[in-house]
Amino acid sequence: MKKVNVRKVLSYLPEMSVLLVAICWFVDNLLGAFAVNGYALGMIGVMLALLIRRSRVLAVVLSVITGLGSVYMLLAVLSEFHEFPDGDPTGMQFLVTGGLIFISLGIMAVLMPWKYFRESN
Repeated sequence: MKKVNVRKVLSYLPEMSVLLVAICWFVDNLLGAFAVNGYALGMIGVMLALLIRRSRVLAVVLSVITGLGSVYMLLAVLSEFHEFPDGDPTGMQFLVTGGLIFISLGIMAVLMPWKYFRESN
């Protein structure tokens, strides 16, 4: 049986996390609003193309889009947090959960293109 290289598997963690979020986003819209979300479907397609083609340009473009989207959504979480009354535990839970999700996606966006530039050297 072939040994699994853990380092190689972990190097695809950023792509897999963004892909997982896009799939959850697509399924949420499909089941909740009974609508097909073209943006989520496009993100899934681009992520799959990145995993198959391993293009530097696609990695950088996707990284920038994911990073900017994460910053935008983090600002949206902060804006919504200010709508909660002071001292509300639900508001704090919302802030912590949203902050962790979008900060981790921002970190993944920064880490994503590094391996594509290392592979060619």
